[in-house]
Amino acid sequence: MDKKFIIIVVFAYLIIAIPWVVLIFLDKTDNKVFISDEVSDKAIAINSHTVTRYDNHDLITKYGVYADDVFDSYSEIVTIIRDVFPQFDMKMMSVVMKNYVINADSTDYLILNGCTEHNCGDSYKIIAYDEVAGKIYVFSQEGKDKLSIYGNPPSIIKDYLLAEL
Repeated sequence: MDKKFIIIVVFAYLIIAIPWVVLIFLDKTDNKVFISDEVSDKAIAINSHTVTRYDNHDLITKYGVYADDVFDSYSEIVTIIRDVFPQFDMKMMSVVMKNYVINADSTDYLILNGCTEHNCGDSYKIIAYDEVAGKIYVFSQEGKDKLSIYGNPPSIIKDYLLAEL
């Protein structure tokens, strides 16, 4: 075979293969790159504080893997959410992602997140639950430009979860 022909075939293959590889390994939404659920026990530094994320934790074992597990089994948590965010309706989080736990300043927070069915791009909620203190912090994004925060979260939680939105 001609050397030019081989080079052209290899070049054409790379032009086709590279975008497919990128699409398979990266999930891009709204210019954010999401890391797969397999990542766990990941520590990051925020404003000289360390925040560690756990995808496997005693709080997840206790409360459940998804937000609706928590809502179905722990009505007292739904009551606390409504105390902080009175307009809360579980339908606001009918599409849920896996719960995870973050540890910030030696406090564990169970993180629930989800969106409204058929409206995930414009209606997203993150709820941080501090079991020990019995406190809930709600981050509610409605549309691209409206973010509301309820419950006056510690700055480290606020900074971390804002980065998640």
